[in-house]
Amino acid sequence: MTPDEAARHAARAQEIARLAALPPLDYEREREAAAKTLGIRVSALDNAVRDARSVANPGDDGKQGTALNVPDRQPAAEPQDGAQLLHDIEACLRRHVVLSPHSACICALWIAHTYLIDGCTHSPRLAIQSAEKGSGKTTLLDLVGELVQRPLGAAGITSAALFRTIAAAHPTLLLDEYDSYLRDNEDLRGILNAGHKRGGAVIRCVGDDAEPRQFACFGPIAMAGIGALPGTVQDRSLVIRMQRAAHGERPVRILRRDKAAMEALASRLARWAEDSRDHVEEDPDLPEWLGNWVADNWRLLFAIANAAGGAWPARLRAAALALAASPDDDAVSHGVRLLADLRTIFGSMSSVQMASADICAQLVQMEDRPWPESRGGKPITPPQLAALLRPYGIQPATIRQGIKTAKGYYRKALEDAWQRYLAPNGPEGVAEPSHRHNQGERPVCGENGAVTPEAPATRSVTRKPAENLACDGVTAETTPLGPDGGWRARI
Repeated sequence: MTPDEAARHAARAQEIARLAALPPLDYEREREAAAKTLGIRVSALDNAVRDARSVANPGDDGKQGTALNVPDRQPAAEPQDGAQLLHDIEACLRRHVVLSPHSACICALWIAHTYLIDGCTHSPRLAIQSAEKGSGKTTLLDLVGELVQRPLGAAGITSAALFRTIAAAHPTLLLDEYDSYLRDNEDLRGILNAGHKRGGAVIRCVGDDAEPRQFACFGPIAMAGIGALPGTVQDRSLVIRMQRAAHGERPVRILRRDKAAMEALASRLARWAEDSRDHVEEDPDLPEWLGNWVADNWRLLFAIANAAGGAWPARLRAAALALAASPDDDAVSHGVRLLADLRTIFGSMSSVQMASADICAQLVQMEDRPWPESRGGKPITPPQLAALLRPYGIQPATIRQGIKTAKGYYRKALEDAWQRYLAPNGPEGVAEPSHRHNQGERPVCGENGAVTPEAPATRSVTRKPAENLACDGVTAETTPLGPDGGWRARI
């Protein structure tokens, strides 16, 4: 290095040291002019000043806030019984908040899954929800945070902070009050959805040269808030519904000694997970009534319950059935809700066909549904009914009612959508009787419109027109049977 170069280097170092010693606001005012004088980019000067501050003040990296600190739990010295450990976690939760047995079961197993996250392909979000304040949401989220692996809590987060935090620290995120920042943030919702499955990532341009970089966003997240999550996030969640304590229900406040006991539980759980990792099935047998999409939320929980043994597999099966049988109404689309209500209407009336006007009349009587005030406070109409069903490939047909015809729907035209979009009926997932027929055949119907399982091939009816024959471009031909005036319908 020549004397001139050494002098310039010393002058540059002296200037950077001076800038590093300035208060943040004073540095902000001088940084652009100083970078121009030194002949470097402003971002390069920022990095040099940050490094100088770090050398002058160890532990201070020149950034706002504090660095993330999410250490692993230390495993207990002794091996653990999985069934008893989960029972102790459940008892701890129910001591401090009002929880149903099913909710406590799901929470305990979800907590355990955070210790086995490296071996799972999906991580369902734990959604702690209530209709009103004061229902114990935050308390339960705090309890979960005392027990999970690598907890990191926040009362709010941006989309950029979310994926960078997950990529940098691999925490179990605990997000409170999601109703205040999530509902209208599509970018944040997209990252939460992508992180539900291993391999989920976002791509962002970074640096002065805008280089595209990938950030992994897979990891366990528990969220608490009022009301349902946006539909796509709710679908990827196990929902815990909280209610205010009733008279006589007195949850115990969390004290310092309680936190010490929870720390011991977390240490026991870390040891059990360490010993059981090879025994947790990668793809356990799941109940048939859990569809493929829903099953992703439950797969690891069933594997953990099976590994723990005892009553836990049966308890989880009952809890999953209870949760699947009562889906969140806010998370269901209008179309799926309509399909479910149509299945109820057709089933209660034992009908194979209904006019659109009659269907709308039945829908309007459902006071707990949106149909009485479907559009602008007015009842649902046949055109609105058709518009909602059209995306499912269901079109109105011409049906016969007595001597008249009308636009309406055949039951069998709806059955395919029922099977594809609705959960099966019954505790074992048995589908509602679907009245299927071989291709080319038409259902044989009784006078009330119900399907007659064993009907003769040739059937006598009265002189009035056949009400249940398809009318789209086909007229029912009739042939007299004899002098009694009977008629035979022929298609």
